[in-house]
Amino acid sequence: MAKTTHLYELIPAEKDRQKAAERAADEAVGTFGKSDRFEARTQNIEHYNEDDKNADELVSSDMTTTAIEKLTYVERAFRDWYDVLGQKEYATAEATADLVVGSNVLATAVPLGLLMTLEHRMGKIGDVLRTLPTLEPGVSWQPVGDGTYEALNLPVRKRTRKSWRSRTIAPATEHHPEQVREWSEDIPVANVITTLRSGKIPTAQKAAILERYDALMEGIKRARTRASKIVAPRQRLGDNLLGFVIRNEAPTPPAATTD
Repeated sequence: MAKTTHLYELIPAEKDRQKAAERAADEAVGTFGKSDRFEARTQNIEHYNEDDKNADELVSSDMTTTAIEKLTYVERAFRDWYDVLGQKEYATAEATADLVVGSNVLATAVPLGLLMTLEHRMGKIGDVLRTLPTLEPGVSWQPVGDGTYEALNLPVRKRTRKSWRSRTIAPATEHHPEQVREWSEDIPVANVITTLRSGKIPTAQKAAILERYDALMEGIKRARTRASKIVAPRQRLGDNLLGFVIRNEAPTPPAATTD
């Protein structure tokens, strides 16, 4: 019985096949640049003079590979990669899941590609939410509309002014001048009554927003996991693409079985 392959299994497999194909391609490019690898050469050195016949020599070098042999090696690696790549991408195009958070169905039949994009890009809005400014603690706040709050029962501050005072410590004598002590006092001159309005949000509201954001991210991950469990039909993409390019072969009809 053929093994069933799920989409989530193909994601790491496709990356491994890609690396193997790219290594084979780099190796082939380096080999193709060395023409001596593809040649078998024999040189027979025959001297004219009979006295030099002992120096006659046969020099030969072997062919290490052929262009077709090397190309076949590269083709095999790329065929394996393209087959898995096609299997993954065709299945990804069909994979969907509902996006559910608690009892809320936020979206139905969301494509896997969109779920993966959301999982990656929703992080930016999370950065914004985590930096939302909150109302200062220790103050009573009352909503006044338009997303603003007014502070209640703020303390009244006193505005003061310095006033200098003096007092004679010792009267003047014929031998010493009068001794006077001076000091300053802060005399209240006004009440400072502060009215404070703020456009920040309550701490509890921010916590609730972040809790819903975390629940949404968890819902996206769960939906992505469910969508990735789709069975991925086997594809012959590599054979068709490379067979056409390298050997001008007619394509094989897509397989309807699973791998």
